[in-house]
Amino acid sequence: MSEKETTPLPSAGGQVPAGAEAPTSDDKLWAALSYVSQFIVPIIVPAFLLLSETNRQRAFQKYHAVHSLALLAVAVLYELAAFIVYTLLSAVSAGCLACILWPVFLLPVAVLVYYAYLAYQGRYFEVPYLTRFLREQHWL
Repeated sequence: MSEKETTPLPSAGGQVPAGAEAPTSDDKLWAALSYVSQFIVPIIVPAFLLLSETNRQRAFQKYHAVHSLALLAVAVLYELAAFIVYTLLSAVSAGCLACILWPVFLLPVAVLVYYAYLAYQGRYFEVPYLTRFLREQHWL
């Protein structure tokens, strides 16, 4: 067996893994919505995809639902750390850095939109460190 056949999901090429069916347009839409919805109504769409029997059986939807939930957890931790750093730097600079540091809070939104775009293109992808962790936990 080649490496792509033994690996459950390819690393960056976006090809459909061996033994998996190609994602439908509905699969792509639900996968993209699982990312975009995280900054509008967190957890709702990925939870629906994982709890619904018909959607749970769709490998593409399940893969992206799990990834979007994991990215949400990482985004929350990032936002907490960014808030602490933002507050400290704003206090030290008497508020001057507050005017230019606010975009750091938008970084998770940009990341989620990027991954939503990739999912809508029908791609499987690996998020550095996160995908490996999810596979080690057998969540993917």
